[in-house]
This record gives sequence, structure tokens and C-alpha cells, in this order.
Amino acid sequence: FFHSHSVSKDGCQSPLSELSSFSDKQTTTPYDKSLFDMLAHEVRKTLKIDLFGIDLICATGNSISDALSKSNKYAIIDLNIFPSYKNVHGFLFYLENLIREKLSLPLLSNDSTDVQK
Repeated sequence: FFHSHSVSKDGCQSPLSELSSFSDKQTTTPYDKSLFDMLAHEVRKTLKIDLFGIDLICATGNSISDALSKSNKYAIIDLNIFPSYKNVHGFLFYLENLIREKLSLPLLSNDSTDVQK
């Protein structure tokens, strides 16, 4: 067992978060954006919450070709209902639009001087 603060947080130092032997060839694992979008949608729908963070681990296999394949297996190791948004670029824009949506107000566009209907 492990504590998620010592494994899955930004800048953590743990043997469980060290890169494998092929890390010199690739430092990140490709991910399936549509899978993650579906996962976020299901969490929102099932738990009836809009703001959350999910920590995932990925089992990629033993080689670089395994890491590049679409057969990666993911597991949720932590679901945060009060996560940090420090790495979410433009978070306040998204938060304001979420509040506007809940209040049935016009949404802000990416250009904050325009309003979407």
C-alpha cells in the first residue's frame, strides 16, 4: 500500500513514481483523450459533481513498443473532490463559465470581451 501524496503528486520522490529503464527514449506515456473524456463524463454523471481531480496510474508493459500501443491499462488511484487547480491554465475562466451555466447566464467566449449565447 502507499499514500497518494507520496506517489501521485507533482514533484513527488518515490520509487513507485520513478521512470522505467526505457525512460531515456520516452518520458511520458501516450494517452487516449477520448477515454479520459468519457471517464470524466461518467464521474460527473454518477457522482453529480462538476469539479474534481483524478489520479491515474498506467501499466504499459515492459518495452517501449508496449508503451506506445493502445493496450495500456489504467486504474484510478485517487478521486479528489477538492483538488489543486494550479496547473490548469485559465481555470478561473472555466470556473466562471461553470457558474454562469448553473445560473443560466450567457457563457464567456475564449476572448473574454465576447459573450456566447
